[in-house]
Amino acid sequence: MSGWEFADAFNDIFVEITPMKELVLKLAADNSCSLFLLSNTSPLHFEYIKQKFDFINSLKKFGLSYEFKCLKPEEVIFEKAIKYFDVAPNECLFIDDLAENCAAAEQLGINTIVYDKHDHESFLKKFESFF
Repeated sequence: MSGWEFADAFNDIFVEITPMKELVLKLAADNSCSLFLLSNTSPLHFEYIKQKFDFINSLKKFGLSYEFKCLKPEEVIFEKAIKYFDVAPNECLFIDDLAENCAAAEQLGINTIVYDKHDHESFLKKFESFF
């Protein structure tokens, strides 16, 4: 397997979630809130994501596990993110597809929603209740 074949296979796990993309673009366009990404990722994955899913580039800042040298759901990654993004925990809404990541964020006073890509409508109801 060549290096290019490995990279393609390694990055093949990502798929666009169109309703979430549309929400991110809407929020970025109306500037109603600051949008950040906190991700367990590698440099190879992140470069691929930025190229393949250009809406990601509308986010203000990226908190990346390989730069923070820790992973979700470790408490320290959320502490670093709060400081790096310069936000108050109780003013944040953290959205993640893993319940354990949301539970860890809640321990620091961060509002959360567990995202189910198969039920975007339920997510929107919860999301709208924060605004």
